[in-house]
Amino acid sequence: MKSDSELMNELAHKTNYLHEMTSSESSAMKRALLDIYRDVAKLCEKEGLTLMLSGGSCLGAVRHKGFIPWDDDLDVMMRRDDYERLIRLCKEGRLGDKYEFDYPNKDADAKTVFLKIYRKNSFNIELFNENSPFPKGLYIDVFALDSVPQSKFMQAMKGFVANVIQFISIMVLYAQYPSKSLSEFVSLDSSLKRRYQIKKIMGSFFGIIPHAKWVYWFDRFVASSKNGNPLGIPTGRKYYNGEIFDASVYFPPKEALFEGEIVYIPADYDRYLTNLYHDYMQLPPVEKRERHFILKFQLPNDWSIENFCILLFRMKNKLFSVLISVYKNDNPDDFRTAIESVTIKQTVQPDEVFVYVDGPVPNALASTIKQLEMEIPAVYVHWEVENKGLGRALQYGMEHVKHELVARMDADDISVPDRFECQLCQFEKDLELSVASGHIVDFIGTPENVIGKRTVPIGSETCMQYIKKRDVVNHPAVMFRKSEVLRAGNYQDWYLNEDSYLWLRMYLVGCKFNNLDRVLVYMRSGEGQYARRGGWKYFRSEAGLQKLRYKHRIISFPRYLFNMTVHFTVKVLMPNSVRGWVFQKLLRE
Repeated sequence: MKSDSELMNELAHKTNYLHEMTSSESSAMKRALLDIYRDVAKLCEKEGLTLMLSGGSCLGAVRHKGFIPWDDDLDVMMRRDDYERLIRLCKEGRLGDKYEFDYPNKDADAKTVFLKIYRKNSFNIELFNENSPFPKGLYIDVFALDSVPQSKFMQAMKGFVANVIQFISIMVLYAQYPSKSLSEFVSLDSSLKRRYQIKKIMGSFFGIIPHAKWVYWFDRFVASSKNGNPLGIPTGRKYYNGEIFDASVYFPPKEALFEGEIVYIPADYDRYLTNLYHDYMQLPPVEKRERHFILKFQLPNDWSIENFCILLFRMKNKLFSVLISVYKNDNPDDFRTAIESVTIKQTVQPDEVFVYVDGPVPNALASTIKQLEMEIPAVYVHWEVENKGLGRALQYGMEHVKHELVARMDADDISVPDRFECQLCQFEKDLELSVASGHIVDFIGTPENVIGKRTVPIGSETCMQYIKKRDVVNHPAVMFRKSEVLRAGNYQDWYLNEDSYLWLRMYLVGCKFNNLDRVLVYMRSGEGQYARRGGWKYFRSEAGLQKLRYKHRIISFPRYLFNMTVHFTVKVLMPNSVRGWVFQKLLRE
């Protein structure tokens, strides 16, 4: 026999009762949900709490590297102790004024048996909460990973009791907070209508005890096991007994990509997802795709769908260039991946990708370059007979790109899908901005194999102070105005530091810097990277930049001596292995 949720999902596909989102609405909602997730994840990271994607969001990360295309929610999970710490942090206002939350507690009623974090000044009115007192904003669901009894018999017994309490809480919810829209919707199917009427009658009977108490009792009951292994999600899609695994299935979590963000998923995600969805890499037929029961929704007041669509339209019609230099040591497959990441896989694509081929390259690489030029109309290739070096290559490229806004990209890196959309929006909002980037992530092999992260300062004033110590932007993730780069003298030769020399000169002519507080590029790394950053020649290059900083009074003499000492120690005295550790652990995040 089909479950209520299966019958309701089938009915939603057969009728037009529910609001069916347009592609623009869906895109806007997903970006709003991502904003909520980023804020929650940032707080969890700061407080040492482990947050993992769960259910359909975990499936989206594995199968789609982001949201499931037809999905419109975001689910996360955490150990019970971290879960309750997050609730305390929410109560203390650590998420800020933008949010409100709802969770099982003895002092107030809650819509569900798990934590929901809502964005204020937004609406997400569903069948079940049409006339309820619970928050109605856009939200993410946070599930607790609870310890369960080790004995299968005790698991079954506790699961039976937990499921009964949860079932009663749902029935009491129907009776205590009746929804006219839900009643109308289920009336479209005789079987659903009959089940709903029975639940309301039973809910009225058990409703002598308020809904709030049933929800609170459930939460306390499932949290009562304390041995730590195995673990389960009592409020998951398969209820108490459906997601019970040894703790090693969940921890330590693995890194994955979700809409360009580094997220965490269960250690053995294959076992976890197979249990939930069986052949999870196979797309379900349209009629089996899960829908959420949305009547209407509205984005937060600080950004509307209309404004989002207008901005997105402007971004998609904004002409800009991408500048890439490629030389003989670049890998053909990595180069193809890099080009695709800035063209066909971008939400907003460039009008021009200027590829400077710096001298002779192997046949395989030359063939890949020619193929991409034929396949992707935006790609324009300049073939140089002799190797000129990166500084000369970028200098020529900046002089010959067609558009004012130019994004840099290395030949073996990967840009996140909405990189340009985000950067163009930043320049659209700040007409005085000269150059901007975002965070980058170092990886080896595949983007999931992260070895480090380099963050950049946020805010133009902070950037002006930061440049006294280090580069203020990440070169592989930068976007800048061509006129401002040329005003500062364009790229010039400076051994392995062409970019640093440019940033200093742009700073000296009064250019404005800022960055986005998010990852924009995944940067391919390896042992050779750290070898190139050592030795006398590289130290002399860095020393020249420090002298330039001191000459123009960007730094004081004591700061100059300190910087020189640090660079000499790292670049000259340290072996490659130690230097690699320093770059990964101390000079990255």
